[in-house]
Amino acid sequence: MTDNFQSLSNQVANDFIQSIVFIDDKAYKDPDVNPQHDFDVQTVTRSFADNKKICSVFQPKIESDIELFSSIAEKADAVVLDWQMMLRPHIEDIGVDDEDEDDEDDIRGRYTKIII
Repeated sequence: MTDNFQSLSNQVANDFIQSIVFIDDKAYKDPDVNPQHDFDVQTVTRSFADNKKICSVFQPKIESDIELFSSIAEKADAVVLDWQMMLRPHIEDIGVDDEDEDDEDDIRGRYTKIII
């Protein structure tokens, strides 16, 4: 019965999820230059296409991109976010919760939390 439930659950999720968005500031960087970041856009998008899913990959460069990509992420069925995005600093002020002000030196997750 568990296998049947798992199979049915997988089918329901597969039927529901049609669009996937990745947001990663280093998405199109050469993995040979930074082997710790081996996100291969072509392989990922092809894999989803093979499964008849729409997959987009966005590479924010400046803080104002976060607002734009946040609105796109709201429309996607699934969103995959990079936790540590290093963007051109302070092009425009995007509101960050007061509790985040304590961690001003640690920018990991700052933009990801805004998108969420």
